[in-house]
Formats: sequence, structure tokens, C-alpha cells
Amino acid sequence: MKSFSIVIFVLTAIFFACSDANANNYYVATSGNDNNAGTQMLPWRTLQHAVDAIVPGDTILVESGTYPGCRIGKSGQPNAVCTLKADSGAAVLINAPGSANRHTSNIEVENFNGTLSYWVIDGFEVSGAPRYGIDLRDTDHMTVQSCYVHNSAVTGIFLAFCYHPLIQFNQSAGNGEHGIYQSNSGDYPTIRGNILHHNFSAGIHMNGDRNFTPGDGVISFALVEKNVIYENGAPPGGGSGINCDGVSDSVIINNLLYNNHASGISLYAIDGAEGSSRNKVFNNTIVMAADGRWCINIPAAAEGQPDPVGNKVENNILYTPHTFRGSISTYGNSVSGFESDYNTVVDRFSTDDGDTNMSLTAWRLFGYDLHSVISTPSALFVNPATNDYHLMVGSPAVDAGISVAEVTQDLDGIPRPQGSAYDTGCFELSQCTLSLSPGSAAFTRNGGSASITVTAPGGCAWTAVSNAAFINVTSGSGIGNGTVTYSVSSNTDPGIRSGTITIGGSVFTVYQAVDFNDVPQAHLFYTEISKIYARGITVGCGGGNYCPQQAVTREEMAAFVIRALGDFNPPPPAQQRFLDVPPSNSFYAFIDEMAARQITVGCGAGNYCPASPVTREQMAAFIIRALGEFNPPTPASQRFLDVPASNQFYNFIDRMAVLNITLGCGGGNYCPAQPVTRGEMAAFLVRAFNL
Repeated sequence: MKSFSIVIFVLTAIFFACSDANANNYYVATSGNDNNAGTQMLPWRTLQHAVDAIVPGDTILVESGTYPGCRIGKSGQPNAVCTLKADSGAAVLINAPGSANRHTSNIEVENFNGTLSYWVIDGFEVSGAPRYGIDLRDTDHMTVQSCYVHNSAVTGIFLAFCYHPLIQFNQSAGNGEHGIYQSNSGDYPTIRGNILHHNFSAGIHMNGDRNFTPGDGVISFALVEKNVIYENGAPPGGGSGINCDGVSDSVIINNLLYNNHASGISLYAIDGAEGSSRNKVFNNTIVMAADGRWCINIPAAAEGQPDPVGNKVENNILYTPHTFRGSISTYGNSVSGFESDYNTVVDRFSTDDGDTNMSLTAWRLFGYDLHSVISTPSALFVNPATNDYHLMVGSPAVDAGISVAEVTQDLDGIPRPQGSAYDTGCFELSQCTLSLSPGSAAFTRNGGSASITVTAPGGCAWTAVSNAAFINVTSGSGIGNGTVTYSVSSNTDPGIRSGTITIGGSVFTVYQAVDFNDVPQAHLFYTEISKIYARGITVGCGGGNYCPQQAVTREEMAAFVIRALGDFNPPPPAQQRFLDVPPSNSFYAFIDEMAARQITVGCGAGNYCPASPVTREQMAAFIIRALGEFNPPTPASQRFLDVPASNQFYNFIDRMAVLNITLGCGGGNYCPAQPVTRGEMAAFLVRAFNL
């Protein structure tokens, strides 16, 4: 066993290392030349020249464009770290190995004559590597962060004999082997906050490997936390969400694993010098795919090594829909030092490497999981159908855990505990009340950027987490009041789409449209029409069109207004209200709901006049009443030339202007008797209801 005493010192060195007084920034751009000075005005052309040219403490800022990779072959220093980074706002793609690379990986970090140390690789898209996307060998104190590594022939981020690596906030997906592979008895790895999905084998694979020297064949003192790992190991692949072959004295906490097709977390030995032992597996949420194996898998060592011992499994949520496999499989009923308790489980366990299973009641006869409870996703989570595994109010996982010193917050950064005890799983249900403004947002096909104001009590910690690939949270954590900023990518899907951002247990929804055939992006009301389409307030007028110049009828207006108020399926009335609106009218329930909310009293004589066009003065009354104002104040003076005080809608029209819902129709007029077009209708709705 190796001492754990220097972990805090090491992590502090990584996070707070600073360059010396002579540190410089250098630039690389596709318009550059390696004979230049490397300044922002005279940038270099290649990454290879840049990494060869700088000295400890320097930073390389890479501008937008596509580049071949490089091989880093010299070290930084503890207080003068070298940095290779995409410049702020730059989109940098590295899609091929560099000319100096020796392993056909896109970015290689290796000295060949000794250990290479103290570099940060930050912010790149690394795609299509013939071998590994990012390849580190024989290193110490290296950081790889905020990279998107995908479609490598083998592994996305590969490490061999790497000590104290920090691999954080990356996305590694669609690779031919693993998402992240820490190999060959490199100790003290921190693997944090990564999103690992659709890899052929494991999301994270750690392999001590006694067959390669130097080293003891065991990876020790790993910290694996706050990773989101899904859809890995689909047949014919395999490999657990988190695979630990000869990994000991490590901490695996606050990870979310779902829809993986082999096992969830495996602690074992095939190549490792000992079965993975004395690990702490706390507060993870594991929801297996229907064809998956066991949530926690601890088999006997495969080739005569010592079996896994001393592992602790606590505060986890372990669920699989499989009818035979279940929560935990071990190799015996009295494994030395094995502890398992305070988990939320499915009612199947095994003590013979998964050959047979038993109930929780039988499992408890061996002293395991005496305080654990059985539950299902529908009872536990906010919305498992959309992979939102935050705990719902009333979830049996709330306050069902036990305090563990290694876990002080959840995956979102919410402090634990929020209630009387720890919640199980990777999410803690926030007990502090926070509000979001706005509560949702809608975007055109082009996407864009926006912000959310968070109002929370002082001391209430929160973190914003995107639950959709097309939504990128650019800044999103705080304590008390704060702001979340995010961006939405262009919608290349054939239809509208939506996704969510979870902020301290509150959910913010993002809606995004596609274009109508007859509403070009230059149209005056393009944005407003896109927003009501994204939210499902309209589906258009047929044939992929919106008909923006067509007059809105009173029946269409009823559907627009009621949907804008958030009611997409108003209840059918007990009896017919208006003589000219029979139950066969497709807007029957919407029109009745308008009357029930006192937004309309009809057009007279017991009728509603559903096919009549809506005038701008009528629309003013409809919208202001829908906002809850049935008697708006009389203005001090006449606002519009063509709306005198004698107009029955005088107060409503003025109120529309006060609320910035209308500016009139031009020339100081409002055009009260003019029919409202469908394009204008979209603008009125977006402004009135903050859509």
C-alpha cells in the first residue's frame, strides 16, 4: 500500500500552480507562419512548432481552425506550468497526428528519455485519431481538460504510467475502445466531471497491469468523481461503465451511470497484481440498460492473484430492469472486509459471481445491506424516461443514506446533507428554495446564447447541469444569488426539439424551432414565429408553412392564447356554451376555456363567431384579460390618434402599449379595426407572455 498523505498537497499544486514572472502568451493560427514571432498579430502556424518553442510557464493560445496534432516532449515546472489551449471563444479541431508523432495518436505527450511533467491541454476538439485521441505516457502532474475527443480508432484519452494526472470536464465519445484509459500502475489519478458515452468498451477503464514494468501492477489512490457515463459497451463491445482491474485504495463517488450495456462498476483483477481492494464506492447512481449485467460487479481474481477485499459500497442507487441480474454480485458470502449498506437497490444479489441470484432478504443473512431499501426509477427520479436522474420530491432515496467523510456535496455541487441525512445516489435533493428567471426560453433554428437569473438564499449552493447535448452551460455555479449563462447550437434535426438545464433541483427548459417554408430568416416576425413554434403554441397552417400574412380567426386565437398560458389540453366542457361552437369544432375546448377564464364573453346573442377575423382592438382585450387584468386603468391622456377615449377598448389598447406589447401600426396610430395577421399574433404572444 502507498501513502495517501500527499494527495491534498498534489491537488493543491495542480490547481494553484502559477507561471513565473517571465511567462508569455504565444499564438497559433491557420493564417500564421512558423517563422513569425508567435504574437497575436504574427502567429505561428503549427502546434508542433509552438510546443517545441516555448519554455516553462508559457501558454500557447490556438485560434479557430483545423490543425494536425503534435508531440509534446519537454516539461514545465511545478510553479511554471506549460499550457496548450484553445483561445477564448475559438473552435479548434485537431483531426490528424502531427508530423513528429510516433504512435499515430493526434496529441502525444511523451519524452522517451524520462518522465514528462506539468502541462495543461485545454479546450480542443480531437477527432478521428488513427489510434488514441490524446495519448500520455510516462508523465507526472499532467492535466487534460475541457476537450471533446471522439471517433478515435482506439481510446479517446489514453494514459500509460502516468502519475497524478488530472482528467476533468472532457467529453469522450464514439471511440473504438474506451472513453478514458488509465493504465500501467500510474497512481493518484483524478478523473472528474467527464461525459463519456457511446464508446465501444468502457467509459473509464483503469488497468494496473502487472505484466508491464516499472510499477507494482496496481493503480492506487484514484479519485473518480462526478462523471456522467452512458451508452457504453453495447454488443459486441463490453466493458463496464467504470472498469477497475487492479485498482485499490481509491474513491469512486458521485458518478451517474445509465444505459451502459456491460456492468456498472467492476472491481476485479485480470491484468492487475491484486483484485481491486479497499475502494470506497459511495453515492453513485447506476441505472443499467435492459441488456446490462450487474450494477456492482466484484468477481474473484482471474489468474491466481489475491481476490478483491475490503471494498465498501454505500449510499448508491443500484437499479437494473434485467430479470436475473441485479444490484451487487460478489464471489462469496464472507468476503474479507466487504461492506455494503444504505443503498437503494433492486431485489437481486449474488455471492457466486452471478451464476445464481438471491433476494435482499437472503443477502441480509450475510450481514449486508441491513438498512438498504428496494425501489424503482418511477418512484426515485424526476424523469427517468428523459434520463433526468435527479431525485423527485418524496423519493425513497431522500435521507436514506449515511454520512461519509469522502462525500461533502453531490454531482451538481449541492452540499450534503440537505435534510436529516445523506440522500442516496449522485444527486442530493436541494432543500433550499431557489427561483429561476425566466423559467424557460425558446430559440430559432440558429440557436444562440442567453442567461438565467438564479435567486437563492445565502448559503444555498447550486450548479447548472445541461441534460441535452445541444445545450452548453458556459458558466453555472454559485452560492446564493447568481447567473447561469448557456448557449444553444444550431438545430439540424428535422423537427423542433427541447432539452433542460437542472439548477439546484429546479428545471429550466430550452425549446428550439426549425424554419417554416414561408417564413424566411429575414421576415419581420421570424424570431417570434420560431419561438411559438418551438413551444408548441402553433404547428403552422399545413404543408410546412405558417401563413404569416393570413388573418387570425377568433377560434385560432383561442388556441393561441390558451396554449401561451401553458394549457395545451384544456378539458372538454360539460355542455356546449356558445350556439355556434358545437363539440365537433376542433377548437371547442379552447374556446370554452377562454370563456371559463373570463377572457371572452362571445360576440353577442349567445354566439362566439369562431370564423370571424380578430381585430387589433379585440386582440388587446383578449391579451390583457389573459394576463389577469380585467379592468385596466384609464390613461391620463390619449396615446394613439385613432383610439379616442370613446373606443370601448381604449383602456385595453393603452395598457398594451404601457406593457410594451405594441407600438402601434405607425404614424401615431394603432389601427384598431384592422385584422390581426398570424405574424403579428406571434409577436403579441411573445411580448405579452415572455415566450
